[in-house]
Amino acid sequence: MNTLEKANLIYGKSTDNERLDFAVKRANEIICGYCNINEITDDSLDDICAEIAADIYSRECDGEKLKSISEGDVSMTFLEDVGYSYINNYKAKLEKFRRLKWN
Repeated sequence: MNTLEKANLIYGKSTDNERLDFAVKRANEIICGYCNINEITDDSLDDICAEIAADIYSRECDGEKLKSISEGDVSMTFLEDVGYSYINNYKAKLEKFRRLKWN
């Protein structure tokens, strides 16, 4: 099962797949940035990505924070940028996946 399908199951309601796919990509970027990794390869981390994507979808895409959507190359604008605020909710789960970043 891929991350999009997992996020859809976690969300539990019917979803707009384009918006949910955007939420999955955003969750992936947030996790990779926080953990200092290039891609998600661990199944446990993939499950966390699905949880964060469902959270992003419910807060941003299904709620009042979505300002506009463009269809060509899918672009979404939010009323406020919450970015890494999702990390606070999942920090305990993500800590074991963090890597040191050497400059």
